[in-house]
Formats: sequence, C-alpha cells, structure tokens
Amino acid sequence: MSDDEFDVQPKYGSDDWIDDFGIPREKRFSRPKLPHPVTGVVQAWTRTSTIAKVLDDTYNLDMWKQRMVAKGVASRRDLTNRAATTDITDRSAWVEICEMALEHAGASEGRNNGTSLHALVETYNADPLRFDPNRYPEEMLSDLYAYVDALKSHGIIMAPELAERTTVNAAAGIAGTWDGVAYCKSWTLPRIADLKTQKTIDYSQASIAIQVAGYAYGNVMLPKPWPGKAGTRDDYLPMPVVDIAMGLLIHLPVGKGECHIYDIDLEAGLSALKTAVSVRRWRTRKDLFIPLAKPAADYATTDLRPSVVPPKRQPLTPVGGAIPTARHTKVEKITKEQGIITVTSDDLIGIGGDDSKMRDHIRNAIRTAGNKGTLMAMFDQYADYWTEDMTQLGKDRLRVLAGKQPEGPPF
Repeated sequence: MSDDEFDVQPKYGSDDWIDDFGIPREKRFSRPKLPHPVTGVVQAWTRTSTIAKVLDDTYNLDMWKQRMVAKGVASRRDLTNRAATTDITDRSAWVEICEMALEHAGASEGRNNGTSLHALVETYNADPLRFDPNRYPEEMLSDLYAYVDALKSHGIIMAPELAERTTVNAAAGIAGTWDGVAYCKSWTLPRIADLKTQKTIDYSQASIAIQVAGYAYGNVMLPKPWPGKAGTRDDYLPMPVVDIAMGLLIHLPVGKGECHIYDIDLEAGLSALKTAVSVRRWRTRKDLFIPLAKPAADYATTDLRPSVVPPKRQPLTPVGGAIPTARHTKVEKITKEQGIITVTSDDLIGIGGDDSKMRDHIRNAIRTAGNKGTLMAMFDQYADYWTEDMTQLGKDRLRVLAGKQPEGPPF
C-alpha cells in the first residue's frame, strides 16, 4: 500500500467518481471524499476496512496470491508469452499480467460469490415479506435460509432503515459502510452487525473487531443517498445510539448452508484501532533522518582512527574440558595450566594465517601436555594443522606421562 493513500486531498479532483450511495471517491484508492464533520473541509478518508487490516499478518495471504499468479500464468499460454517478452521494468504491464493470472486462476471467485450473497441478504432484509425466492439460485437460497434461521434462533431483528449506512470517524480519520444494525430483546442497546462470507474467520478476529469498532465510534452518519459533490457537513445525520462495548458478527460462509453468530468485543477493538492509527501515522513519517552536521575546524584534521593493535582479552577457560577449535577461534597462544589447555588472544597479529608458526605452537603444546585427555582434545582441536610428526610427539608424550622414560626439555 502506498503512503499516498494516507495523504489528505483538500478538494475534489476531475477523476473522482460517484458510487451507488452518491459518495464521491478517488479514482486510485476509492477513498470516500467527504467534508470534515467539524471544519467542513473536504478531504479523502481512509476506508475503515483498510485501517482494520493495518495490524494483520499477511504472510499466508501473500503466499496464496503468489501461488495463484503462478498457476494462472502457467495455465494460459498467452500470459506465459507476455511474461516472457515483457521488460521487467514495465510495472503497469506486469500488474496487468498478474491481475489476469489471478483472475484466470479463480482468485476472485470467492470474492464475487461473497458480494452476491451480501446483496441477497440485503435484499431480504429490506423487505422479507416481498422477497421472491424464485429469482435466485438454489445454492444461494440455502445460505440465505441458514442466515434467517440463525437470526430467529437468537431473537435478532435487523433494522432495514439502517442497512448499509456510511459513517465518519473523525478522530481516527476513517470512513466506512457497515452492513447493518441489529436489535434483540436481551440487549440494552442495538449493535452494529458485520456480515462475513469467507470460508473461515479464524485469522480475521482482530481486523473484524477493529472494523466494527471504527463504525460504532463514528461521529456522524450519511443520509442515503449522499448529495454527491454538493454535500456539506450540514447534510450529515447524527449517529444512531448503538452499543459501543459489544458488536455482532454474522458468519455466513458461501455455499455451506450454515450460519454462526458471535459477539464482538469492541473495547478491545477500539484499543487495537488506536494502535492501527498510530502505526499508519508512523509509516508516513518523513522526519526520521537528520543531515549530519560537519565537524568544527578543530576536529576536521584530527586523526580519530582506532589503534591497529587490539586490546588484550581475558583467557577463555574451557567448560567441562572442551576446547574451542582453531577453526573458530584463530588462537595464537597455548599454555599449560594445571593440566588444562587455556586459550588466549595475546599478540594475535603475526600468527593468524601463518601455518608454520601455528604448527610450531602446537608441537610445543604437545610436548607440555599434562595428561592424555588434553592430548586427545588437541588432536580434535587442531585437525586442520595436524601432521605425522605431531602424532609421534603425542605418543612420546604419552610414554613420558606413563613414566616409561624421563621427560626432556621441550624444543
């Protein structure tokens, strides 16, 4: 999503279009362009459904889209040819190719079926008594009847006059259209209802709670229809009194013939909405990098480079007799201390990378080893440097340690 989507546009543009509710919208992002409820200044409002997804983890969705694009391109020869002959820098052409691939792979099938089911439910809610089931496919009616039965079993009634109404939440900078408002005798207040038709809602709880909270905490409601570009803040209607602590989710998966209804925690949704707004604003910040000032003249010629000789470090004492390998530590000095090898990094410069000096140090270490275990550890430690004469030195040292011959001075 481009940062441009969050820029305020203070006037209508020539490319703005009017939706079915009479609301002007941007051509690029389809954001509603409406007057501010307080100032009256026309601006583009981020859609409530957009802000609801700011905190989503989109990894699985992105991977699914990539698979669908690959499937679509692979199954259509014309798209394969276009992909093979299109310059990688031609962004608009690639967008077109990917969109056609997604469409061919069936990526929009679920969305289209969901839109149709939404329309069917809205038609029924508008006037149940005049609803004609003979006009619609049987599989759609199966879902609709599941919806009707679920509402009846919970004693819920939808308010037809408040269906598909748009609200502006000035504090959050968002505007969006809810699905409906529901009443129930067991509730103190009516609730904003959200209808979802996807297969699963397991990964959408956070975004749904944010979305419905954005509606419930709106400042004003638009009349139907809105008077297009002629609309002013005086045309707004007051928000209906609704429950701001609890919303309603109606899950009606397409083609399943089943419907499930849930309460929505709007207090948690409001908290997440505030976080989403903060994240959105953070993403648009352009003041995080500050040009580095040039130093004063006194420091301009000062040599601030560090010394080329590294400081001495404390010895690394092996744990449980294990010794760091030469391949990892690039050690320089090995000394005998109470029969245990102690590794230090003194005078590192001069030995690192010099195999002959390293082998000389290994030979001296073998001659002064305190026990068999140390010798065995050295063999594993210095496998990259080990030679046949070191093996013989090790055998000689083992005989010395066993008392079979007197120990001579190391050489």
